Amino acid sequence: MRSGLIDLLDLPADRGRLHALAEIDAVDEVGLERGLNLLGLRPTKESWGAYLYWHALIVGVVLLAAGTIFFVAANWNALLPMARLGIVGGAMVLATLVGGFLGDSLAGRSASLLGGLLFGPVLAVYSQIYQTGADPWELFGMWTVVMVAYATVTRFSGSWVVALVLFHIFGFAWIDQELGADFFEGLGAQAVAGIAAVDAVVVILAERLHRKGQPRVVPRVGAYFGLMTVLPFGLALAIGELEVGGGL
Repeated sequence: MRSGLIDLLDLPADRGRLHALAEIDAVDEVGLERGLNLLGLRPTKESWGAYLYWHALIVGVVLLAAGTIFFVAANWNALLPMARLGIVGGAMVLATLVGGFLGDSLAGRSASLLGGLLFGPVLAVYSQIYQTGADPWELFGMWTVVMVAYATVTRFSGSWVVALVLFHIFGFAWIDQELGADFFEGLGAQAVAGIAAVDAVVVILAERLHRKGQPRVVPRVGAYFGLMTVLPFGLALAIGELEVGGGL
């Protein structure tokens, strides 16, 4: 017990370690609250303002991307092919340039996120105009690669979240459209397990970067995606086994 306490005290303070000390009664409730306050882990007026600003900015980015798509879709027949492509592509280029101009700030990273989000609509509009015949999984695959590039350059957690979402859509679309497999059996189940393994790698990388004191540019959201893939997969297998065995 004493050795474990010494080890904890030698580590930099964070929320988890403070709670661990409280669990072994090395820190009382008052000390825990004081430590959390000193670390800035308790909400203040300033933190609430930053929280609301961040989320309002992200919602605005998503709405701008959706508005651009809806504008082109609603006026599809009234716009020339190059105008359709130019509106979406121009918005993407403009957002990327604004992001580069604003630099390493929340506004700059959000603008760059908008640029990455608009790459998918650019692909969709191009495919519709020229009838490329590309499957959705191919488009989402290219979109994922571009979003990863944006996230790497901007080091913005929001871009990484979008990249992970796109990766999962790409993966499941590829299983369904290219493999023609069921998600819960055979080759499809193996592919789903592979996606979950990628989620696990993301979490491990995030923890390693955090422990080295580097900015956490890869979010913990990978863990949630892992649960979203592994849990349904495991439940379906369990139900399937019960049905085969006559348990249901």
